[in-house]
Amino acid sequence: MMPAALSEATPLLSVRDLTVRFRSGRETVTAIDRVSFDVPRGRVLGLVGESGSGKSVTALALMRLLSPDMAEIAGEVRFDGRDLVALPEGEMRRVRGRHLSMIFQEPMTSLNPIASIGNQICEPLRLHLGLGRKAARDRAAELLAMVAIPEPRRRLDQYPHELSGGMRQRVVIAMAIACEPRLIIADEPTTALDVTTQAQILDLLRDLQSRLGMAIVMITHDLGVVAEFADHVQVMYAGRGVERAAVRDVFGHPRHPYTGGLLRCIPDFDGDQDRLVGIDGTVPSLTNLPPGCAYAPRCERAQDDCRIVVPDLEAVAPAHRAACFHPLEFAREVSP
Repeated sequence: MMPAALSEATPLLSVRDLTVRFRSGRETVTAIDRVSFDVPRGRVLGLVGESGSGKSVTALALMRLLSPDMAEIAGEVRFDGRDLVALPEGEMRRVRGRHLSMIFQEPMTSLNPIASIGNQICEPLRLHLGLGRKAARDRAAELLAMVAIPEPRRRLDQYPHELSGGMRQRVVIAMAIACEPRLIIADEPTTALDVTTQAQILDLLRDLQSRLGMAIVMITHDLGVVAEFADHVQVMYAGRGVERAAVRDVFGHPRHPYTGGLLRCIPDFDGDQDRLVGIDGTVPSLTNLPPGCAYAPRCERAQDDCRIVVPDLEAVAPAHRAACFHPLEFAREVSP
């Protein structure tokens, strides 16, 4: 069982120096390098960055879903006072799904194609809450109605391939909230959906988060989603955290050049920006990281020290941290 909730001032999730190393033969690759962040109770943290920045690996590490035969997890992941990294697997299984849940980015790969929707939603209800067959089925129908799926009772007997992409994603969300967990990790939950369905799913998550009081870690590459949905932001690059602050501070006064580059990629329909400005180059391979700051080869502000020493995530303003020796000083430096 989980311990009684700690004080409201204590973060629900506190991650310190999370490090993930993958073993391949005689080689070891560091996919996540000393990442730290907090998620307050009932709040939303946006975890953002390009593909290959380590967002999804971070999520899988938090859930302890990485195979111990291939991955080594170090650091501390303190969830409601308990360090998940140190938990025996049997105890972790009791936490996973009941108190900590995950929404995966592709529902067709996270749903069992040969099990009915009803059976898949009922499984955590019976496993974690001890509900009987009828009570679990009744609750499953309630959950489908909660995520706005029409004719919920009829859907219980259908299979994933019989539903649209948007409805499958809603089923995955229903499964994630089934036991009313304290924290949900949503890994790119709208990636495979059309724009209209994306908006509906985000509205649904916002409504559920408000009604159930859940905290959410929203993993995305879409800064528009972060601006609309999150309270705080952690920007990641090449497996490291490079900036962390409240949403208003990151968007109003970004300090890391990489964050500024991401913001330049957002269309400005109300201003005088007539073209998008991309970031030259690509995220480096984790097997061949450059010395010093991993972003230095793409950074216009990089100097000699950036190419020698890896900068730590340090305070650049109250409650605002950036891993940069030469941070942006003013909001106007973001503009092209």
